[in-house]
Amino acid sequence: MKCGMHVFVIFFCTISISYSQNIFDNTELSLGYALKSQDRRLFEFPMQTAILYNEDSRIDFEYSILLNKILFYNKKINLLSGLGYSLSQTNFSRPFDHTYFTGYMSKELRYIKRYQQHNMIFNINPNIEIVKHKDKSFYMNVNSLIKFAINKDVVSGSREIWHHNKWKFETSAIEFNIGLGYQYKKIGINLAYRIFNIQKIDPVIFNQILFNSRNPPFLEKNYEIRNDNKFWLIVTYQIR
Repeated sequence: MKCGMHVFVIFFCTISISYSQNIFDNTELSLGYALKSQDRRLFEFPMQTAILYNEDSRIDFEYSILLNKILFYNKKINLLSGLGYSLSQTNFSRPFDHTYFTGYMSKELRYIKRYQQHNMIFNINPNIEIVKHKDKSFYMNVNSLIKFAINKDVVSGSREIWHHNKWKFETSAIEFNIGLGYQYKKIGINLAYRIFNIQKIDPVIFNQILFNSRNPPFLEKNYEIRNDNKFWLIVTYQIR
């Protein structure tokens, strides 16, 4: 657990110091909230019809906080880059591989009650100004996020509460979001839609128990391109 946090802190401090002697010069804080379509693939799992019929949860959530610095600026274009943290969560009650957390298999087939993934984020965000009047402006942006999973946390509701987490640093996804924003003085609001996503196939929820075939081609891949609907609401504040 401590190892993952140390990696995050060292990486964050190194990048921040390299930007400037004063890390808050030309700096923006952003808070994000995303709604995304749920990945409900169960492949060959024999009970999938009953699971999908009884499952009420259909939307997943993601929360983020980012500290960005303006690296380039002119009258119409500015380029921001920074680091941050995000938490993604699903409550889809699907089977999962609990050996990922414990290292051994029990007799009971457990189902997810809540599954969270903690990520470190590297962000590149060019903004193009559309129109500006005094302290107000509208702009378009393409927000690129590189995500590194640092912790996975699962709670199972089968019979009794079963709670485990695992620290592991790995690339989890690269996504591109196109958005429209409104800026008034130091406060901004941005609405964005994800247009491209390449993600690591998560061994917690995609594993051999979902397949009848011995060597399913899907599990032989490490990454896949998958772009389910995802919408972001982002609020920004210019610190300096």
